[in-house]
Amino acid sequence: MPIAIDNPKENQMTRAITLALMTLMIMGCESTTTHTQYYQLADEPATATVQEGAKRVVIEPVSLVDFLKRPNILLKQENNTLYVTNYHVWAEPLDKAIARAMVNRINQRGSELRAGQARFSQCLDSQCVSLKLMVEGFYPTDQSSVIFSGKYQLKQGTHLLSQQDFSLAKDLASDGYPHAVEQLKQLVYQLSSQIEQEVTSKLVDK
Repeated sequence: MPIAIDNPKENQMTRAITLALMTLMIMGCESTTTHTQYYQLADEPATATVQEGAKRVVIEPVSLVDFLKRPNILLKQENNTLYVTNYHVWAEPLDKAIARAMVNRINQRGSELRAGQARFSQCLDSQCVSLKLMVEGFYPTDQSSVIFSGKYQLKQGTHLLSQQDFSLAKDLASDGYPHAVEQLKQLVYQLSSQIEQEVTSKLVDK
């Protein structure tokens, strides 16, 4: 019976071809699009009233690295370059979209924690935590995944409660920017849940 022997050169070639095909599938949507498509990140807000004395997290304006300060959706390639899409763009500035998605997600869950943005409220009591978020990566990749990375800081007044780096990733199940945006939204939800649990555990009822 013949025995199959792995050939390193063939394996490398196969991997290179696979990555190239994935890139072409994602970028193919770009080449066949003749009009601009706009993508929303946040779901609609939940209908709810903030109860007096509820635990709260106030999200400060989100900071982005400079290359994310554009409406175009980016695609990160294996050689660490960024492909800028022409016809696939965010419907609102990405910093505002991420903040709004986090606020709406936390409030939709109906937990004991309520979220808001700094333009509407301030942390003036012991049951409130402010969140500062710095986003360093937010894009699909040519290796069939999406990435959401950066760091965040939680403060209660002037007291630092937590400072964390994060790097979240999710595999893509199909090609195309609509699916990539949906998976990026799921990563925002994942970070929202992480922060929700952390804030809730640190705000102890008196």
